[in-house]
Parts: sequence; C-alpha cells; structure tokens
Amino acid sequence: IDKPEFVVLATIQASTYSVWQDLRGSKGVDFSNGSIEYAKAYAKNEGRSIDYILQNYLDYASEERYDIIAMIMCDFCTLSPTQRKAVFENFHRLLKNNGCLLLDAY
Repeated sequence: IDKPEFVVLATIQASTYSVWQDLRGSKGVDFSNGSIEYAKAYAKNEGRSIDYILQNYLDYASEERYDIIAMIMCDFCTLSPTQRKAVFENFHRLLKNNGCLLLDAY
C-alpha cells in the first residue's frame, strides 16, 4: 500500500497516536473530547492535520473504506465476547478488500 487510508479507532488518549500516522485519510476516533483536544494540540504542534471524530468506536460507521484500521491501547482486551464479535463485523465492513487490522492485544 503506497499511501494507505488509515483510521485509528481507539479511546482514552489514544487519539494522540493518530498524529504519527500523518497519512492520507488518517482519522482518530475517540469518545473523549479531552483526548481529542489534546491530540489536536499535539498534531498542531507537530505541524500535522488529522481528522478526529468524537464517537465511541463501538458505534463508528462510515461509507468510507480503509486500508488499515488500528485498535490500540489494549481496548480489544477489555471488550466482552459479544462486543468483540460486533467490532470484528464492523471492521470487516470498514476495511477495503485486502485491508489490514492492527490490534495490540495481550
């Protein structure tokens, strides 16, 4: 993927991690307005522009399709089995064909 369209679906300060992506179509999804405001200030300081969406990633829907979805900060580990199934189904809808899902689960 030369210039992937990227979305970071995460919570609790994780919006900041979308700043290092600085990729075409990069988005940060977070349910914390404070985290988004912090990430926006950080991005501005770094000279980058990232699109942030104030929303719970469990409810995130978009007509856009992404090359890469990253769910970071071990959020996957905190989900119930039902929520995990719903997240995977949603990610499947959001990913382009041959898209990648990145999780930091341990």
